[in-house]
Amino acid sequence: MKKIFTLALLGFGLGAYAQLPVSQTAEKKKVVLEEFTGKTCGYCPAGHKIADEMKAADPDNVFIINIHAGSYASGTPNYRTTVGPALANLSELEGYPAGTINRKNFPGFEQTDNTNTPVSGITAMGRGNWAGRATAIKTEDAYVNIAAEASVDLNTRLLTVDVEAYYTGNAPTTSNFINVALTQSGIKGPQSGGSSFYPEMIDGNGDYTHNKMVRHLLTGQWGDEITTVSTGDLVQETYTYTLPATIGDVDVDLTKLNVVVFVAETHQNIINGNEATPSLTGLTENLEAQVMSAVTPETSCSASFDPEVNIRNWGNTTITSMKIEFSANDLAAQTFDWTGNLLGGLTANIVLPTLSYNSQSSNDILIKVIEVNGGADDILTNNEVTAIVLEVPEYQTQTMTLEFTTDQYASETSWKLYNAAGTVVQENGALVNATLYTETLTLTENDCYTFEFIDSYGDGLTGSGPGTISLDFGGTNVLAGSGSFSKISTGFATVDANGNGNGNPTDNVDTTASGILDVELVSNFSIFPNPTKDIVNVIIKTNNNVAVQVELLDVLGRTVLNAELNNGVASFNVSKLNKGIYIVSATSQGKAIATTSLVVN
Repeated sequence: MKKIFTLALLGFGLGAYAQLPVSQTAEKKKVVLEEFTGKTCGYCPAGHKIADEMKAADPDNVFIINIHAGSYASGTPNYRTTVGPALANLSELEGYPAGTINRKNFPGFEQTDNTNTPVSGITAMGRGNWAGRATAIKTEDAYVNIAAEASVDLNTRLLTVDVEAYYTGNAPTTSNFINVALTQSGIKGPQSGGSSFYPEMIDGNGDYTHNKMVRHLLTGQWGDEITTVSTGDLVQETYTYTLPATIGDVDVDLTKLNVVVFVAETHQNIINGNEATPSLTGLTENLEAQVMSAVTPETSCSASFDPEVNIRNWGNTTITSMKIEFSANDLAAQTFDWTGNLLGGLTANIVLPTLSYNSQSSNDILIKVIEVNGGADDILTNNEVTAIVLEVPEYQTQTMTLEFTTDQYASETSWKLYNAAGTVVQENGALVNATLYTETLTLTENDCYTFEFIDSYGDGLTGSGPGTISLDFGGTNVLAGSGSFSKISTGFATVDANGNGNGNPTDNVDTTASGILDVELVSNFSIFPNPTKDIVNVIIKTNNNVAVQVELLDVLGRTVLNAELNNGVASFNVSKLNKGIYIVSATSQGKAIATTSLVVN
């Protein structure tokens, strides 16, 4: 069922008519990548990874549709749809994986034939050209803007998609075509080449996770024609589709759907697009937030990072606020007040403020939702998640040996070495095909470093097959890569003979600039975060385990808070104090052994 409402604005304000917040301001084109793939295609995971990296780099302007078609998609499980063959034929692809950017021909960048010659005029491109042509498309003007929203009724399984198209310019054709594609992610199954090209997508059972897989076109094979395509025209349409239990051999998971909407001039040349994740209606809980996962670094030597948490609204009440606690290594928790508009069934990725801690070899991170919309939600047992962050290995040397061999496509290969500030301190120059490189890198200062090695085409270092790279640090191997890959990286730290200098503030605390330290009694004294507005943690390590008292003083020397030292850590909640400068004072046996200043903001 479809309802269509088409309006010519004729100078009236958009707010009087628009159901969605479609923009009236002229935009640049957004990217619609149609990726042609198959589960027995060995190089297709390399395409999946490139597409995902494009999306991650610009999530609001890149939209992906994975289409399983051709002989590589045959067999069981069946990921094909009835629309796939015609879309593949339209692209005139020469092999798999292939992709089109806005169904446009880019001369000189077409997919090549069996003589390695670009096939003139076709829209299909090899995976190595997708990102560059996507960047080019985003510089072109679009004469139409798209907005969309969607919802799924859990009781009836009815998907409803509302679309708006607003014309900021005149279309060069007499009509355009609106297309609405339904995709699903999180589909587990087989995939050739997954372990070589995209091992991150393989779970503990050996299954590959297929994402953004097209399931249906709500507007039919070639879209829904519209004829009001002049400056100021607003097109509003509603599409509905009753979701079956399965499509092919895939169960339809109502929580992992996405809708991509785009406008094309004919069957080709997509002018603009957008996407919407369907919200869920008919949920059984009233107010329910579930913590799904946490994003933390696997390793760190800075003892500081910005944690991220993914939360789904499983209730039928829109979540507008949450209070989130987060901590490391049993230190006093920090709190973060989130506000927004999280509809039922949708998820939010929330970046929390910087978390600093006294680094250990293994660091326990806890994130917990303690309030939803100002109170408790319906289920309290799914409100927290834990993660582990490991400290990077440290080496008392500054010499690193890099060895690798380029293949016949050396221009695809690059490497960079970053310091803790994210600055590139060394990188490769022009590389020569099929050449062995052995380089000795000398690091001029102790710091925390990241080494990154990239093959832009995603097939490793030896022609079309796997390659190897070795990175040795003072006789110890830091990184050994083999197989086909697009990027491999590692982190490590350099320190002096005393273990200081790797960028970890707890390894080399300089208290002379901000306070006084009795070095005969105290081996480590630090506070974080500083400045703060709620929790401050005080780290004190003594040489002989003497009893220590910790006080917070105002500028007149009056005690405003005190705390007990527990396993070398004391914490203050300063949220009720006035803004300003305070003194953290540690005493033992009536003697001041360490002091420093704290800023409360």
